[in-house]
Amino acid sequence: MRYDEIRRSDIQSLEKSLGVREGKFIKNLARIEKSIQIHVHDVRTQLKGEAPESTVGDRITDEIIQRVKHFREHGHILP
Repeated sequence: MRYDEIRRSDIQSLEKSLGVREGKFIKNLARIEKSIQIHVHDVRTQLKGEAPESTVGDRITDEIIQRVKHFREHGHILP
């Protein structure tokens, strides 16, 4: 399964099959997502400082932002 195919119901099924308290994974994903939102721009800035002419850092951080955005808007995973 690709990351963009994951839905909230998939996470809930995983929680149930593992015996994890309902909502625990989603709560942790939301916490991780907030941390990513805070730090991704710091990472981009640091990479630019270390290799100002490279675009790899921009591409990596753009991809991270897109994946987080998917989970927030399209995957209906995060609250």
